[in-house]
Amino acid sequence: MSKPAAQLAEVEVQKLRRTANGATTPTVGESPRRAYVAPGRVTKTPLTAFFEKPVKKQLRKIGLEHDKTLQTLLREAVNDLFAKYGQPEIAE
Repeated sequence: MSKPAAQLAEVEVQKLRRTANGATTPTVGESPRRAYVAPGRVTKTPLTAFFEKPVKKQLRKIGLEHDKTLQTLLREAVNDLFAKYGQPEIAE
């Protein structure tokens, strides 16, 4: 790539880094801005799993029948799994 082409490519990269409000994303050596985190989630980390749609539908149905959130049901399930394997039930 010639020098002018490389400079043009860098300009295009910089344009792509611009967000809607004109700020740029952090580059190497810059620290990223931290997004707001609700106080109750500061010490928590998300867990993700993929299941077939009927699994989610069934969990939601159980939640409605027992007036529990999906978060509460999953916490209960994780603690049951811990107990099954002889581990402390630490999911809060």
